[in-house]
Amino acid sequence: MEKETKPLEGARKDSLQSVERAISVLDCFGPGTPSLGATDLARRLGLGKTVVFRIAQTLAAAGFLEREADGKYRIGLHAFEVGSLYPLHRALEEAALGPMRALAARKAHTVYLGMLHGRYITYLSIVEAPGPIQIRATPGTRTFAHTTALGTILLAHMPPEEARELLSREPLERLSPNTVTDVEAIMARLERAREAGYAMNSGEHYEMVGSIAAPVLGPLGRPVAAVSNGFAIGLVSATELQEMTHDVMDCAAEISSAFMRQDNNDLRKAL
Repeated sequence: MEKETKPLEGARKDSLQSVERAISVLDCFGPGTPSLGATDLARRLGLGKTVVFRIAQTLAAAGFLEREADGKYRIGLHAFEVGSLYPLHRALEEAALGPMRALAARKAHTVYLGMLHGRYITYLSIVEAPGPIQIRATPGTRTFAHTTALGTILLAHMPPEEARELLSREPLERLSPNTVTDVEAIMARLERAREAGYAMNSGEHYEMVGSIAAPVLGPLGRPVAAVSNGFAIGLVSATELQEMTHDVMDCAAEISSAFMRQDNNDLRKAL
């Protein structure tokens, strides 16, 4: 019996390793690396190029990756389709769409809904508006949390030591001349945002583009996401900025209320 089980155990181990490597390939894609070639992936993962190429081709055949004209890979549509089945995402999107559309129409600013995933913000929903700026983002894409108002307000509601540890794991990326990368300076900002109930970004992701974010609360009263807008800094007066802050906070409160009214067993499991 022992001789018969060893090949099976070896096969299981090989299968598990293949799954782990496929997940590692997908994890290589991010805000600064939307597309990568097999050579880039092999270098990042410390694997042979032939091995990585086979994994990437398998993922592409399943729709989790797409191959571009230059031979590089990017995240595929099926990866988004699978992710969109996450019950928390579906429930949030359903609760948020109406309030987000109303906010976008009120000020002609694009409105974003996002969740915190480690050091990143993942965009769940986006309502575009015909305002003076158009910051393109696609649901399912992500960016660095410390460069956004969305990320700031969600980091602000983490236990401070957890937030500090998360921000200190590796050097923080600078996306514009205004990006704050000093951890202690960010920690002070998080405290102010937590007390105020909102966070403001002043050109730290895109220079001259600002945003305001407020938290969306779940059934347990904890932030599960955040909503924000995007505006051209030079075109907004102090009075308008104050009005926008109230509008964004009201939008977040409306989403929270609609979200908490939902009777969804899958949602409760996800939370």
